[in-house]
Amino acid sequence: MAVTTKTQTTSRFIEPGLYIALFAILLVIFAGIASWFFGRTLLSQRLQVRQGNPVQLQSVQLNRGTIGALRINAKAIVPTNRWITYEIRVLDEQGNILGTAVKQAWKESGTWYEEGESGTWEEQDLRGGLDVRLGENEQDVVNLAVAVLEYTDTSGNAINQPVSFQVTVKKGVVDSRYLWAGLLGTISLGILSLVAKINSGKKVINQSVNDSDVGARRILGGSNSLVKVVVRVTSDETSPPQLEARLWLKDGYGEQIYAQSLPMKLNKRTEDVSIGKVEAYFWLEKRGSYGFYVEVMPDQSVDLTRLTVYEKVRTVGRVEAVRIATS
Repeated sequence: MAVTTKTQTTSRFIEPGLYIALFAILLVIFAGIASWFFGRTLLSQRLQVRQGNPVQLQSVQLNRGTIGALRINAKAIVPTNRWITYEIRVLDEQGNILGTAVKQAWKESGTWYEEGESGTWEEQDLRGGLDVRLGENEQDVVNLAVAVLEYTDTSGNAINQPVSFQVTVKKGVVDSRYLWAGLLGTISLGILSLVAKINSGKKVINQSVNDSDVGARRILGGSNSLVKVVVRVTSDETSPPQLEARLWLKDGYGEQIYAQSLPMKLNKRTEDVSIGKVEAYFWLEKRGSYGFYVEVMPDQSVDLTRLTVYEKVRTVGRVEAVRIATS
């Protein structure tokens, strides 16, 4: 039987899902950064509004754009322990309402007592907003107004005083909530792809012995299957800093078709125990019965040797694999 052995770097077994997810994450981040440059402030104005007397801002011209919308942001400025319901209105040139947004805002404070301790607290929710985009028209002029619907204290007593509002109008604004959702989704996809890569491959051999040499045989390989061999060693305090793992393969007839010596550096876990690990990749073009055998040298200090073999492995990048073809 003729055997051809060649060591080559291959990208054939790369898992594309991880790179697709990474590209999607970068795309969402780029979109988020770019969205900051589309927005432009049209006006920023302080208003005094009484209940029942809406205050209208200056007219704004809308143009159909491919990205972003007109955003009206309003913040009520009220003393502590006040509740207010206000409305942002979008009107046409004839004064007809095109759209509204109602905000129930509040600002409260108080004192807390618990187990002999006390302190103060303050909470507020005063901001409201509305996004507007054109329908069928290419451009249109709209009027904006703010109206106070209800203004009371925390006991529900009506307050007949004007309320200050800080109103800002911007155009070309992108709703970043969807970008955050997209970012979380793409990151989740990336994590799933990474987990799939880490757990890729079918474990076909998992053999261990309390000695320095181990081996096993299984049916595996094929032109579309990458085989990964992992050798793990546990050694005692007399072990040198580096061991040598001698790995060889045998075909279905028991004939040796490949041999390799892999240097294995050891990492101390405790004063008495050191751990070492090496990996090797094989591209066995013909599916069949193969034997994998390992001998660790020097063997005096080796307490445990584990041989693990996976097939149909996927990788993150290019890997160096031994390509073995038999005929």
